[in-house]
Amino acid sequence: MLWFLHFAADAGIAVQAYENDPEAVGEVTASGAGRFLSATLRPRITVPAGTDLAAADALHARVHDVCFIARSVAFPVAVAARYRIES
Repeated sequence: MLWFLHFAADAGIAVQAYENDPEAVGEVTASGAGRFLSATLRPRITVPAGTDLAAADALHARVHDVCFIARSVAFPVAVAARYRIES
């Protein structure tokens, strides 16, 4: 979230609110050992009317290049952003 907010500010995108409902898929083996297989971040991002949503979506790809967590986990992390437009 913090990297997205940083990139959004640099791009002139005024994020008014940011909430997330992440989902993850995991598995547990017969021995009881478990692991995550994938995760999807599902942020709800509130922006003003007139915001370029394609530009906002493009920022998520940049986050994966610099985010400590995204670069550290051994499973894919996807982003399915949803936007709320405020007038």
